[in-house]
Amino acid sequence: MPSPSRTRAAFLTNYLRAFHRGSWGVGPDLRVLTRPWGFDLESIRVPTSIHQGDADTTVPLQHARRFAAVIPGARLHIHPGQGHFSILTAPEQTLATLAA
Repeated sequence: MPSPSRTRAAFLTNYLRAFHRGSWGVGPDLRVLTRPWGFDLESIRVPTSIHQGDADTTVPLQHARRFAAVIPGARLHIHPGQGHFSILTAPEQTLATLAA
């Protein structure tokens, strides 16, 4: 697995690329997030791991808590002191929970 700094660099490169020609490419993605998804979270029946940084200023921690409370068997992993892209700080640790 690449080092955390290489993972972060690759992520940031792709993130910047998404906005290279403005927000028109990212806008539709954001609209999808604000519309009904066509299923209830309660209907999810596969193992679910939810990761959230407790210092995230983009998505409130209460969203992750709600998802974890509603999705049957979901496991909530809160990353202390981490923000919206907490996976970039410790990708191996985050991904290890998915392999367990």
